Amino acid sequence: MKTTKLSFLAEACKGRLLGNDNDVCGVKIDSRQAGCGDMFVAVIGENNDGHKFFEKAYENGARSFLFSDAAAAEAAAGLQGAGAVLADDTNEAFKDMAAAYLAQFDLIRIGVTGSVGKTTTKSLVAAVLSEKYRTVCTQKNYNTHLGLCMTAFLADETTQAIVFEMGMDRKGEIAG
Repeated sequence: MKTTKLSFLAEACKGRLLGNDNDVCGVKIDSRQAGCGDMFVAVIGENNDGHKFFEKAYENGARSFLFSDAAAAEAAAGLQGAGAVLADDTNEAFKDMAAAYLAQFDLIRIGVTGSVGKTTTKSLVAAVLSEKYRTVCTQKNYNTHLGLCMTAFLADETTQAIVFEMGMDRKGEIAG
């Protein structure tokens, strides 16, 4: 990831920046993996609410956060050296941030989807492209909307091509 100001990401998602305007050089959705330079994205899932884990991310060195819970955002922004973006919905904000971030680069962009063989096809396409271009691609089989955002943030100034693996689990999901 190209080092990016937290204020750029806040503006991209029409969020409000609280606390420090930190440099962000990585994004994580798992507080256990968040570290120095990372922005921790507090995702609300079916089983967990990432807002409950921001302190662990801070303990691990993260100083930038994306929240939809105002109390968590204010608490994090009050921590030494921390900055937080408060948005209406972290999932939507994360998508907006990823889109704005990726728009900075002139890249060959390829998306792979389907009902079977996506991960293998993605890996093969990335291998072929990497023969000529500096290429990044979806890691493992992280083909959800969150995985697409994580993949976007793998690009930097040296990246020439990016390959996304896109899963689907409901009608019309890929068309949008």
